[in-house]
Amino acid sequence: MKQKKIQKTQLTMAIELLGSGESVSTLEFRERGIMNPARVIERLKQRGAVVTTRRENQTDSMGRVHSRVAVYRLEGWTND
Repeated sequence: MKQKKIQKTQLTMAIELLGSGESVSTLEFRERGIMNPARVIERLKQRGAVVTTRRENQTDSMGRVHSRVAVYRLEGWTND
């Protein structure tokens, strides 16, 4: 039961982040407490979200460069 509540919270947070119209990277999701963004994005897609993914190199808050970081963008919903 507790796990379901955590997942719902992460889904809600992801919708809020992506709903701004801006792209959101894996690093940004993790900074906000979503440790497995790919799983959350997959759950959103199962619920009808149309999310595009691109890969780019990014530097984290500690100055480390990460290659091929997923960057997600919410394009809309299939039931719109």
